[in-house]
Amino acid sequence: MVRSAGVPSPIAHGFIVLAMAQGVVRQHAARPRRVFWVFALLIAVNAADLDFLPGILIGDPERFHHGPTHSLFAAAIFGLIAAGVAPMLGVAAYRFGALMTVAYLSHLALDAWSIDTSPTQGMTILWPFSSAPLQLPVSVFLDIQRDDSHRTFFVSLLVWHNAKAIVREVIIMGVLWAVYRLAMSITYLSAARDDAAGGRAGGE
Repeated sequence: MVRSAGVPSPIAHGFIVLAMAQGVVRQHAARPRRVFWVFALLIAVNAADLDFLPGILIGDPERFHHGPTHSLFAAAIFGLIAAGVAPMLGVAAYRFGALMTVAYLSHLALDAWSIDTSPTQGMTILWPFSSAPLQLPVSVFLDIQRDDSHRTFFVSLLVWHNAKAIVREVIIMGVLWAVYRLAMSITYLSAARDDAAGGRAGGE
């Protein structure tokens, strides 16, 4: 049985990683540190979808999707865990935990802006305080169709509808990414001019 759910593809979530990594990576000249931050952000921005795994194991991939892992509580727990392991990774606990939390929350935000025609029609974003599914009334992204059978789950993703959904994601997120890059470039150029002006003033 084919189901439609409000889930952007990993491509849409990947643009969030690009945006967040843009600011973080600039502060790390060494390539290993850049790779570390990008890899960590990729994990955080897609961690909520780990709820597919137990469903796949029992033969019903959708069984737990959009459940507790798609909640503000789960985002907070993920951030606390990240902060806890930060010292072992050689990064600041507060900064690492905060960035991982924001990346996790970005996943919930994109899911909330997607068409959701699944039986639940929403995420239990207030779990464990409420199990009521919540969804925004306006949808920006198309739904991703897939079969709920574990045998055909991955194959069912390869349909024309999902291709159109991904193209739409690329266009929307690509435009937002371009605007973000332009804004960042203007900010850096302005800061560079201010620094140069300050240096000249100091030299005089």
